[in-house]
Amino acid sequence: MYQLSPSILSADFMKLGEEIKKVEEALGEDGRILVRESGTEPVVRVMVEASTDEICNQYVDEVISVMRAQNLVQ
Repeated sequence: MYQLSPSILSADFMKLGEEIKKVEEALGEDGRILVRESGTEPVVRVMVEASTDEICNQYVDEVISVMRAQNLVQ
C-alpha cells in the first residue's frame, strides 16, 4: 500500500490508465490487475495476479512508478 499524495488533483490520470491497460494486455488470460483507492485509509492498493511472483512484482512496480511520476503516491 502507498500513501496518497496531497497533490492528486494535478495528476495526469491518462498515463496511469494507459499503464494499467498495458499491464492488462500483457497479462492476457494468465492474470489480472486491480488498482483501487481505499475507502477507509489514504492509500492506493495495486494488486496483480500472475503466473509467478516475479511477474506480479514487475507489474506492480511499473504501475507504482507511473503513480510516483504523476505525484499520486508519496
